Amino acid sequence: MRKILFFILIPLTLFSLNVSLKWCEVDVSLLKNGKAILVYKVNFEVKRGSLHGFYFQDPDIEYRIVKDSSFAIYEGNKIPLDIKYLGNGKFDVVLEKGKAISRGEIIYVLLMTADFLKEGLLGITKSEFGNLIYFDWEPVLWGYPMEHEAIYIHFPIETQKDTLTFEEFTSYGIRTEKFMNQNYRMFYYGQQYRGKKYLSMGIYKRFLKIQEGMPVKLYIPEKYFVLGKALKEIEKKKKTEKVLKLAPYLVIFLIIAGVFITYISIKSENIKKAKREIEIMDLFKEEWVPPRINVMTYRKTGKIAELDFVEALYITETSLNEILSFIAKSLVHKGFIYIISLSPPRFKLIEGKNLQNLKYYERLFISAIEPDGSLNPEKVKNLFIKMTDEIYRKSWDCDIEATKKYYSEKIKKGAKSFEKERATPYYYWYLWRRDEEYIAMKKSFSEFNERFENFSSFIKSDACHSACYVHTACHDACHSACHSACHSACHSACHSACHSACVSGGAH
Repeated sequence: MRKILFFILIPLTLFSLNVSLKWCEVDVSLLKNGKAILVYKVNFEVKRGSLHGFYFQDPDIEYRIVKDSSFAIYEGNKIPLDIKYLGNGKFDVVLEKGKAISRGEIIYVLLMTADFLKEGLLGITKSEFGNLIYFDWEPVLWGYPMEHEAIYIHFPIETQKDTLTFEEFTSYGIRTEKFMNQNYRMFYYGQQYRGKKYLSMGIYKRFLKIQEGMPVKLYIPEKYFVLGKALKEIEKKKKTEKVLKLAPYLVIFLIIAGVFITYISIKSENIKKAKREIEIMDLFKEEWVPPRINVMTYRKTGKIAELDFVEALYITETSLNEILSFIAKSLVHKGFIYIISLSPPRFKLIEGKNLQNLKYYERLFISAIEPDGSLNPEKVKNLFIKMTDEIYRKSWDCDIEATKKYYSEKIKKGAKSFEKERATPYYYWYLWRRDEEYIAMKKSFSEFNERFENFSSFIKSDACHSACYVHTACHDACHSACHSACHSACHSACHSACHSACVSGGAH
């Protein structure tokens, strides 16, 4: 069963928006009762123009977006979203208070729930292996090509392993359709959550074309789910729907008794709203929730990830205050900031500098400097969240332990190994570590080590609990005619017309 979602960029300046979709990742956590929790995370780059939102639509699935847990990340800042439900499965998602993005990369994060059993995306089927639960679903189709798309499916099945081979994974009785093995890279692992590990699989594909989908179809043994009660509720609702077909006659009666109709309408809307909120709350009472962090384990033994020096420091368990000291010292050396004081650490941005050629973590460091020169702790935390995400992106198919060992040895060689290349970060690091100012700076940053000492402690922390939601986009701006066509198509429930207007038609 193919499911199509629509993402349409809403520009501040029509005709001028130019964006590049970099990647999309979706976490799908299957619950034992047939419901699901999804996290859409999409990274795209604004090259020209201004972007402040998009439409999210799937008229075939009743998604319920959890507004308070959905947001955007831009330059280390967490931006709340304004989300309005427009009807017919369509949501209007924009940055709060009319904010817009005019350059750089932004990640939109949408946390949502759905009843996959009710929608027919998950159900019971008979086979030679006994009763199986089928899962037949597809994430959004995009109007842009992208570098990669990844789907992480988390099953309500406990495991003891960190990584699993294909044979170990299938020993749980899970089966996939052949097309998945032919078209995707798949890897299997145990996702840790609250002291337990849950069986998970990653599905990965690189260089997707415009509107190229990633359908998923697999089968899970029935014993891992408890659907009896849910199936009875669905049957009960179907009977209720038959009764509701008499509603038109009831409306006529209410019109005749018009004195009550306003009261009843308002009452009904309040009940529906309360019911919707209660159902979302009930869903999150389930034991299984989206994972804390994606652990990509489709690794090639011995393959080394290509990291820059600061990322190498981070992955080799260098303390966070050491890393912050190096970033700060580098920015001072390059002439972008100067030091106001070391205890406490305070900095001043030098005006008129072009920040575009700086590394992403250098820009994030600068954005963390408050007007009084102090560093915003939340923005510093976001710097390391972004760095964690970048390392995972660069190392998704690499050998993490081999990568750590390679960079540890390279760093330990010392400045003497870089005498012929004195401008390298390795050289400056060893040079600066003997500098009194650098030593004082490192000591002043020690407050950031109170909660997170290094890479390992950081990714296990609550900071990376939000990183799982950091880890949709989007079409170019449509002019008013296309925009009207989309509205008209959606409001008339004409799925194909909307698809043509907003996806196939492209930007103008």
